[in-house]
Amino acid sequence: MPCSAARASGSSLRLSEECQARFPDGMDDVTSALRWIKANIHEYGGDANGIFAIGQSAGGGHLAMALFSGRLQQQNAMPKGVMLQSAALLYDLSQEQRRTSMIAYYATHDLDRILAQSALGLFNELVTAETMMPALFVTVAEFDFQECLQGNQKFVRAFSKRMKYLPTYQVLPGHNHVSYCLSIGLQGDEVGPRIVEWVRDCLCTE
Repeated sequence: MPCSAARASGSSLRLSEECQARFPDGMDDVTSALRWIKANIHEYGGDANGIFAIGQSAGGGHLAMALFSGRLQQQNAMPKGVMLQSAALLYDLSQEQRRTSMIAYYATHDLDRILAQSALGLFNELVTAETMMPALFVTVAEFDFQECLQGNQKFVRAFSKRMKYLPTYQVLPGHNHVSYCLSIGLQGDEVGPRIVEWVRDCLCTE
């Protein structure tokens, strides 16, 4: 199909607040969802080779973990592109609230182990220059919190050093951690068109 005639549809996955998830449940859920979509999308008129996954905040962290751990590749769940929106790639465990929540999620008090199993930790440990990687689009907001900004900046530096190229990376001016995600589809939305342009570029430069 010509790029100008391409159609798109989307689905959303969000865990209930009552969910008592423990590592690696988040990345396993993401992998299962993408595996199902890839196996069944043809029944809905879609293309298994034209799937794009977007994860925001913690969801972006779980998506990144699924990618960097190799689960997406191993379980035939690899999308064409991955967009990480203000993703939780590294944790500031000096913050009591973050430390408490991560100890609960990872079920360990070993802080080094927690950091090693963060998205950035998995990237550093498991990804090589030969690792299959989808098109990658990383965004943060101008007014994101420091933990998020620093984690994403460290990831982009690590990625460029390891892979010898830069992912698409944008800082969205005037936005905070959630505003640009919530603005998609509203009047004055600048983020949605950027996503559409990125998807179109990925599909049309094969």
